Amino acid sequence: MIEVFVKVSAGVLITAILSLVIAGQSKDISLLLTIFVCCISLLSVASYLKPVLDLAQKLVDIGNLNNGYLQILFKVVGIGLISQVSGLICQDSGNQTLVKVLQIVTTMVLLCMCMPLLEEILMLVQKILGEL
Repeated sequence: MIEVFVKVSAGVLITAILSLVIAGQSKDISLLLTIFVCCISLLSVASYLKPVLDLAQKLVDIGNLNNGYLQILFKVVGIGLISQVSGLICQDSGNQTLVKVLQIVTTMVLLCMCMPLLEEILMLVQKILGEL
């Protein structure tokens, strides 16, 4: 994993330098290069999430939890990561308005996605309070 991290870091640094050089001639190509390297970098480390997914599944099994909640959790994390990278790319392209709108939309989507979890927590609290 460290080897992949070093390779990705080197690729990102080289891309940053190339992007600065290319930006003087073509900002569009520079932006596309940045987007491409971001996607490749994220895809190259995606396989390392399998142990995390396996552990999360064990926790769901041990705790006798609804598997749907685990899916929600990982979707929320994925949306947050995609939003963050997208926002940084928009910021690099000089469009702060898109960054702010993306942040607002992400917050709204994540809040809606978390509603089943919040409802479950509320029911659990009501159950605990009812038993006291």
